[in-house]
Amino acid sequence: MATWEDARRCPKCEMPGKEVERKSARGDKGQPCSVVKMECTTGLCRWYQTNYFVQINADGSIPDPESPLTRQKNFPVDAPDWVINQKIQQVNDAGLEIQELSQRGGMELR
Repeated sequence: MATWEDARRCPKCEMPGKEVERKSARGDKGQPCSVVKMECTTGLCRWYQTNYFVQINADGSIPDPESPLTRQKNFPVDAPDWVINQKIQQVNDAGLEIQELSQRGGMELR
């Protein structure tokens, strides 16, 4: 866990940034937290006037930053092929049924 003094520093130049905005949010596990938008104010830094974010949990702790390259991804799991094929077959069957009904005599489609 980081301290506020460490967390408010710019990730590039490590100089303290200024707080731009603070909003309520939900953390990774659904717990309430605050997200603070910070801005680098060091003129010689590559991130000058660039925003970065600091999460503050409800208990006041600040989690260590995670790299987007190494953190666990939460993408939906793909369905197995047999489930996808079953859904495709259901759609095709419904389409054939509509086609049969539309080709019967005595009906008019609008």
